[in-house]
Order: sequence, then structure tokens, then C-alpha cells
Amino acid sequence: MDIKSEQQVDGLIELNKLKKVQKIEKNLQRLSYVPIYASVGIILYFFWLIWFKVTITSPTFLFFVGVIIVSLARANVKRTDLLKDLFELKYDK
Repeated sequence: MDIKSEQQVDGLIELNKLKKVQKIEKNLQRLSYVPIYASVGIILYFFWLIWFKVTITSPTFLFFVGVIIVSLARANVKRTDLLKDLFELKYDK
């Protein structure tokens, strides 16, 4: 692709910016599923606990809840970073 004018350069820059925005929006959409998966995981784990009559204060349960909390926190931090990048791309700040 030969770039012959300033308008083509500007168009190429805008195209790259739009691709980045689409990629960020796709990642944000994926991160929106994390709380749903965590909720389903907790519900399934509770069914497993009830089925095998395990106490809720077992170390396995506490570890599982800790992993869920850390994964939700990580997803929220990632979502915040992506929103910041998206804002910078859209509003050039």
C-alpha cells in the first residue's frame, strides 16, 4: 500500500485506532462474563458440597472462595484499564 497524501496517512491512523477500539470492546465484552461464570461456579460447588456432605468451613471451600474473589478482582482491574484505554482512544486525552 503506497501512501501518497496526508489524507491517506490520516485515514490509516483512524483505521488503526478503530481496530484498537474494536479489540478493546471485544475484551470488555469477554470480561463481562466473569461474574456470571463465578456465580455458576459457586452454585455448582455448593451442590457438590451438599451432595458429599462437606462442611462449609472446610479449607477447600475457603480456597475456592478465595480464588473466585481474586479472579473477580483481577477482572475488575483489567476492565478498568481497558476502559481507560478506550476513553483515551475515543477522546484523544
